[in-house]
Amino acid sequence: MSNPAGRLKRMTDLPPELQRLEARMAKIQLFAIVMRATDKFQSPQTAQGAALLAEHLRYVFDLEDQNLLLAAGPLDRDVPGPVDGIAIIRADSRDQAEAVAANEPLHKAGWRINTVRLWELNMGALAPAARAACEVPTR
Repeated sequence: MSNPAGRLKRMTDLPPELQRLEARMAKIQLFAIVMRATDKFQSPQTAQGAALLAEHLRYVFDLEDQNLLLAAGPLDRDVPGPVDGIAIIRADSRDQAEAVAANEPLHKAGWRINTVRLWELNMGALAPAARAACEVPTR
């Protein structure tokens, strides 16, 4: 069986020490939405920019209220020019994540191009919080 990407598919394909280390990984499947500004992007100091930014923020806070958003924010805010951003969301599928990205107001207005990437959170201080956020409450 060919594996062109060179990726190991099963833990049993790894040496024992790597199997033990990999077993410690959180393996939380999330999606990163990378939001790149286009040349249409306008400053929030313009009326249209302020209105669209407010719509964007309402959208993102709504995702947070739905327990879909784990983290979001601007990238390189210290650099002059349009602001890119990133959002880390939980979603049941790539299709759901793509829908979240497609409905984001700055993307819909053509001010950003949103790209969805599957991201596996494996380790770090955020892993326990992400695991808790991704659990479905029982009733």
